[in-house]
Amino acid sequence: MKNYSSEQIIDSLRTEFIQEAQSAPKLFKDLAKVEHYIAESYKTRSFIELIQNADDAQSTVFGVHGFNGGLIVANNGRPFTLDDVEALCRSGSSNKSRGGNTIGYRGIGFKSVVNLASRIYVFSGDFAFYFDKAATKELLPDIQDVPLIRIPHPCWLGADAELLNAVDKLKGKYKYRTLFVFLDI
Repeated sequence: MKNYSSEQIIDSLRTEFIQEAQSAPKLFKDLAKVEHYIAESYKTRSFIELIQNADDAQSTVFGVHGFNGGLIVANNGRPFTLDDVEALCRSGSSNKSRGGNTIGYRGIGFKSVVNLASRIYVFSGDFAFYFDKAATKELLPDIQDVPLIRIPHPCWLGADAELLNAVDKLKGKYKYRTLFVFLDI
């Protein structure tokens, strides 16, 4: 996928995960339950996990900013690659290894943020997408329960100008390369 744009990559991942859900709806429903259990178990670790992920990306700047009823958590570490985006969407999938140069390695820490918001935007390098249960449910109306963090939705479908403006200002001011926006807290 080297020659594809970040929008095409997100669209391809989205299509792949929708097909997986449609071919195994019970498994997809189970993923929603597992995500809930992980978020419940890691409930008090959400910010620790975000700091840990920033450290794993060799970040030297980490910030938390209030925004329009939500939070923006950002860092200046290495921006996401395709593998990072896919690992973020999957449960228990990580491109980090135990005993390596990273703190995290299990691929479940980011799921702890499910307790923070019902819509999460991710801006990293050229990637811009969001997670939203309601948007996923619209795509998969026959599945009773869906996970929040599984199907990435292209940012142009759900981001307003105020949000994009705030992200751009923070990128410029602090030189952030990865920003997570938690809305509907």
